[in-house]
Amino acid sequence: MSWKNILLRKDWIHNRTRNILSSLSILLGVAVIIATAITIASSKSAFLQMLGAQNSGADLLAVSVPEEKISTAEFDYRDATIEDAFPFFSKDVYFENQGTYHSLTEMAVDFGKESACGGVALSSGRLPGKDECLVSETVKTAYGLNQGDTLTIRTESGSEKLVISGFVSNTGIATENLGKCLLTDYRNMPGLETITYKLKLKPGTDVKAEKAAIEHVVAGKYTLSYPGSKSEELTNEVNLLFGTMMGFGFLTLLLGGFLVNVTVNEYVRKMRQKLAALKVLGAVKSDIVRLVLKKSLIIGLTGALCGAVAGIGGSFGLIALVGRSLCGGMAILPVFNWDIPVGVVLGTVLFCLLVTLPAASHAAKENIIEGFHQNDGAKGISTAGMAVSGVLSVFMIAARIFTGQWLFTFAAIATSLYFVATIGLIPCARLVLRPINHFSPFNGFAVKNNFIRQKRRAVNLAVLFTFVIAIFVGITLVVSEISDSINRMEKGEYFGDAVVSTVTGQCLSADALARVCVADGVDRAYPVYQKYATIGENSVQMKGFALDVTNETRLRDYWGIDEASLRALGDPDTILLSQKVLSNQKLKVGDTVALGSGAETVTLKIIGSYTTMNNDGLSGILSEENFLKLFRSYSIRSVSVFMRDDTDFQSLKAAVERSVNDSYIQVDSSSDVQKSAAKQSAQFIMLIDCMIVVLALAGILMMVNAISMAIKNNQYSLSVMKLLGATNRNLVLQSGIEGIIYGTFSSVFGIIAGILLNLVLTSSMNKLTSFNLRPTLPAPLLIASGLGFLITALLSEMIATGLNYKVDYKSVLVQE
Repeated sequence: MSWKNILLRKDWIHNRTRNILSSLSILLGVAVIIATAITIASSKSAFLQMLGAQNSGADLLAVSVPEEKISTAEFDYRDATIEDAFPFFSKDVYFENQGTYHSLTEMAVDFGKESACGGVALSSGRLPGKDECLVSETVKTAYGLNQGDTLTIRTESGSEKLVISGFVSNTGIATENLGKCLLTDYRNMPGLETITYKLKLKPGTDVKAEKAAIEHVVAGKYTLSYPGSKSEELTNEVNLLFGTMMGFGFLTLLLGGFLVNVTVNEYVRKMRQKLAALKVLGAVKSDIVRLVLKKSLIIGLTGALCGAVAGIGGSFGLIALVGRSLCGGMAILPVFNWDIPVGVVLGTVLFCLLVTLPAASHAAKENIIEGFHQNDGAKGISTAGMAVSGVLSVFMIAARIFTGQWLFTFAAIATSLYFVATIGLIPCARLVLRPINHFSPFNGFAVKNNFIRQKRRAVNLAVLFTFVIAIFVGITLVVSEISDSINRMEKGEYFGDAVVSTVTGQCLSADALARVCVADGVDRAYPVYQKYATIGENSVQMKGFALDVTNETRLRDYWGIDEASLRALGDPDTILLSQKVLSNQKLKVGDTVALGSGAETVTLKIIGSYTTMNNDGLSGILSEENFLKLFRSYSIRSVSVFMRDDTDFQSLKAAVERSVNDSYIQVDSSSDVQKSAAKQSAQFIMLIDCMIVVLALAGILMMVNAISMAIKNNQYSLSVMKLLGATNRNLVLQSGIEGIIYGTFSSVFGIIAGILLNLVLTSSMNKLTSFNLRPTLPAPLLIASGLGFLITALLSEMIATGLNYKVDYKSVLVQE
């Protein structure tokens, strides 16, 4: 065994706790990155496979404009490049099973063409005739259906009965609505209204050019899109989650790399005398560099390999969570591209080697005589060094302002904190020590001496703690604001005390609406006006509001509409559009937009804008009059009800059900509807909270390990104090004082930096135009964070001292 391996083996045994903690920090970052990367790859693969099968190899999708009712299932445009066109119609229906209604998608398809292209795979039975249907295997299994069973289907136009003639596999067209569907022959569907054609072009056709040519001819009747666009839409639904998780993974890995740097630097300081002796015995610079880098390699490779195993295992749970909670129950199979874990492991090891290269170079170049000294030289920070840190801080802040890159945000915070620590840590220490000197001057003198004589090490520890606190506070505040934005969105969407609708989502009749309004306990009721309209390429959710005091307060408090816009909204032919719609369509306030088609086209003036997370930021608001003018045949599907002060919800529910006397009517509390609508977002917030815990855990590991190593490598000072009569109690008290100094400085400036980070992140996220975050400074959260990290720093110092105070000070002094 070579002398390098003997030294490394001895170090790993004697300092295994610190080495393991360093590897564990790397493990956390690698595990999060790999689990997220595998989940992204698996989700995208599942989306593409599902949509590829569903679209039967189509090159383009042509969707008829909703206002243009289609009377035939033949695409009325053909040219030499179109090989075939498959008709496809779908609508939401409900079927009754044991007294309960369940949502399905009913599809009308051309079975001959779909079967020829693998779009329909009949698993049993036969193709349906009139008043018959096929059912997917998913529905068959979920509800215990058999061939020959009769399904009672409820639609907006009434009820119908369909006999099951067979079952289809969950492939091709039967992946619609995640397999919750039934299929009928398109020739048996009267009045198809909106229909989709899957256009298959001849081989070698320029799809982009053909799309433009068809759009020019069928403009106003059909809209064309690429089949892959739906995959992008599904992927975009979880992109925020993926991006946030990857960010947490890289931050955790960054902290882990910083800890490896600290570990190796302290290792080099501890080994100075041994390295000097090795140089005397003939070791050259390259030997020393290889020894130090090998130490880094062992820590980084151990953490990266264990992190890869943990990340691959964790990806199963994360994929299940994404499929179940964020993709409507979609079955996502793990896709393992081994390039991902191998690349992350290699990248992590290279990162660890790079961050420790300066320490290795310093160890190799150090003079032999200096190496035999117990304490290395420049432990203070020169005025020039402080000036350089200040200039670097200003440069990073300027880079962040002019480039807008998030990477510069964290770099600017780190460099600014270092500059603040160089000029503010010692004054903070003196301020804390002033009262301590009155009851324990010995400990006060020792702490002051440590901070002044070893200012560089003290500054590094303070910056480390402060940076961890800043990231934790900043991101926690952002998550709190996202949660608040979601709650405001849901409260603005579902207001009042109850929501009255039908179990099948069909229209409420005029008689039912009148009976709801006169039911006992009802104070007032507001019909819910909501319909989608197409503006350019965007499907925009339009909402209508009666402009009274209740709705104006709702729009002001939950939607963020200003007073001027509220006043103008009551004018004829006016509309408010969300910032994302304006950005996507390159519109501005004061422009006009034409909605509808044919004789029912309405030109509306944009009189204001707002920001919302609703419908992915694509939203519009009109007055009740303008909404009904735009959607003349609109049918009301639900009503928001306010109850009188002397009524409770159960009494209100019973009264409405008695008054309407319709088995299809349901009455839900607004709070329950809000909770149900926010369930998906709650999963997202919960996962982000878990990521914050992982990040905080990595930071705490760094704090304990860094302090422990600092005390371990300060054994000479401890030995001198013991020689002067210091007891173990004095040493623990000294560490507690140092913990208070670090905790106080780091908590104060960490919280300030965290607030600034929160403001930057909030501003950046609001510029995405789908967020409506309002910066808040919750005092309980800030106080709890400050006290929590103050206690953590105090305990870290005391625990680290407890691990190191049993030192044989005589042997240490003899070595000196």
